[in-house]
Amino acid sequence: YSKDSVNTRIKHVRSFLKYIESKGINSIESLENNHFSAFVAEMEIKGYRYSSRASILSSLRVFISSPICKDKLRVNPIILISGIRNPKHDILPSVFSPDEIARLLSAVDRGTDKGKLQYAVMLLASVYGIRNVDITNMQLDNIKWKENRISFIQHKTLKAIDLPLLDE
Repeated sequence: YSKDSVNTRIKHVRSFLKYIESKGINSIESLENNHFSAFVAEMEIKGYRYSSRASILSSLRVFISSPICKDKLRVNPIILISGIRNPKHDILPSVFSPDEIARLLSAVDRGTDKGKLQYAVMLLASVYGIRNVDITNMQLDNIKWKENRISFIQHKTLKAIDLPLLDE
């Protein structure tokens, strides 16, 4: 796993550990199946998105399947936290319509340095679909002026990206 994926899994497991600690449970050996069921129910009550719950439970499944937990647990809660899956093709993308994007872009004051930067960032995100972490990490060296290209290594996938530089 990438460092970011590991950190996300750690954050997810910590949220479960904080939850059980708030219920007075201070050891893995004390966990019962109802603690896992209640944790799942609480995520739903708190309004966690389906994809967030699936991600948290995936991390929790890995954690409780590890030898350090498996040997200490007196119960097998896998069935209780296995119901939510997050197939990638089930995720609906959050998108703006072309008209909404055009209105957002036209609202930026390109007469100032700050406005020019905001406009460039918005173009990179809306036209190219570049992730915010890649925009944040972008350097002037990533723009190949002579070749009319934008080239960089994606943070998430570590894949090289080479895009045409638009007139805008």
